[in-house]
Amino acid sequence: MFLLYTLENEFHFLFECNLYNDLRANYIPNYYTSNPNMVKTIEMMMTNDPTDIRNIATYIYKSFELHVRENCKFVRYNFVIIQIVLYVDTSCIFSLMMSGNC
Repeated sequence: MFLLYTLENEFHFLFECNLYNDLRANYIPNYYTSNPNMVKTIEMMMTNDPTDIRNIATYIYKSFELHVRENCKFVRYNFVIIQIVLYVDTSCIFSLMMSGNC
C-alpha cells in the first residue's frame, strides 16, 4: 500500500515504505530499523563496516529492481535511490550492478 501524501525522502525509502519491508528485514541491520531516526540514518550512511555497506548496497539495488518489476508509477523514488547511492560506497553498488550477484 502506498501513502500518497508521504514525504518521499531517504528516510522513507530506507525505513518506512511498505513495498520494501521484506528487503529491509533481510538487508538493513536491526540496529538501524529498530526505532529508526535521523541519527541512526546518518550513522548507517557513514558506516565503514564492509558487511553493512554491502547489505545496504544490496538493499538499494534489489529495491530498485522490485520498484521496476512492480511497475510503480512513483517516479520520484528513482531520484531518492540516486541520492542514496551517492552516500553509499559507489564501487560496491557498481560491482553489484555489473555482476548481478546480490
